[in-house]
Amino acid sequence: MATYTGVGYSSKRFGLEAAKEAAYEALKSANIESCDFVILFSTVGYDQKEILNTVNEITGTKCLIGCSGVGVISYDFINDSNNSLVVMVIKSDEIDFNVEKISNLKEDCAVAGSNLADKIQKYINDKTSSIWLFIDNLSINYERFSNAFESKLKSDKFIPIFGGLSADNWQFKRTYQYYNNEVLTDSVVCAVMNGDLNVFSEITHGCIPIGNEREITKSENNKIYEIDNMKVTEVLKEYIPEEDIENWHKLGVRCLCIGLKAPSELCENFDEYIIRAMPVVDFNEGSAKIATELKEGTKIWMISRNPEKLLPYAELMANNLRTKLNGKKPKFVLQIDCAGRGKVLRAEEKINLQKKLQSFVDEKIPWIGLYCTGEIGPVGMKNYYHNFTVIVAAFC
Repeated sequence: MATYTGVGYSSKRFGLEAAKEAAYEALKSANIESCDFVILFSTVGYDQKEILNTVNEITGTKCLIGCSGVGVISYDFINDSNNSLVVMVIKSDEIDFNVEKISNLKEDCAVAGSNLADKIQKYINDKTSSIWLFIDNLSINYERFSNAFESKLKSDKFIPIFGGLSADNWQFKRTYQYYNNEVLTDSVVCAVMNGDLNVFSEITHGCIPIGNEREITKSENNKIYEIDNMKVTEVLKEYIPEEDIENWHKLGVRCLCIGLKAPSELCENFDEYIIRAMPVVDFNEGSAKIATELKEGTKIWMISRNPEKLLPYAELMANNLRTKLNGKKPKFVLQIDCAGRGKVLRAEEKINLQKKLQSFVDEKIPWIGLYCTGEIGPVGMKNYYHNFTVIVAAFC
């Protein structure tokens, strides 16, 4: 019984060349010629269909998921340019991989969640180790989706869910999800992993609250209209320069967000606040859109990213993972990281942070990651949606 895993990456300008380089390197590093499962992350400067077809052809797989993001990550590679991609290949007689998709997400996120649960129910058993989800950021109301998905899915044990929301390099126009040989939008793609596989994960963020408690006073679904009876755009002016608000999708969204007081059981394992980004601000109506729902009367804090917290929190995260692993060597690692972190930090800072995160392993291992616009991962025995966070999951 064995599992062979490899990773390849590229930042070549043309998609065909980049996909070839990454796919061949992934197979070479795993010492295999074909594989059972592929994860593909890419930025949006490439012809998406071209890179997907190329990776499929080279790896020989019929089982692939992934999505577009703001940047990609590997063990010794971080790139958030418009032209970068990373490929992980896995061949195993210990692990089974099954993938499914749901399209037309924005029509009804609750129906999409319920339908996806129905589709994957046949794969769920006592050997299910994790579920991976990659979702269109522009279509999702994650609260409605996840409530329907998790309530419909039946399991005798807790199943951790990992994943992220796809991105398009801060344009907020069109993002992509990859499913086998299809490039999708307005969709969610899913992988179910079964077999002899243990999962150890940690999550952290580097944010601090600013000022006093505030209150959502007008909202509908996942759109916030007023905070403390003021338009959201007026509230934002209290915290960041007006030019940052006017360039919200490029500047403001990376540094200011909403914090919710975390429940006590979450504080013990995570942090005092759950973070919610505001990726879309409508200046005509003064509103902000988030990926979950905040009802009127919800108490919030405005939250800012604090770079000084990132390194010590990354070191703590790595130490916790080292303790959990207890000498086990991961077969592969998945990293889901905040898109804003990739942009606000300088190149050297990102490298130093990545070295801290990876310090729980003593040698180079297959590692794949994505800078995305929303992160999904468990805290304790409950799955959560996050923003401004990093999730690292080691699979042994």
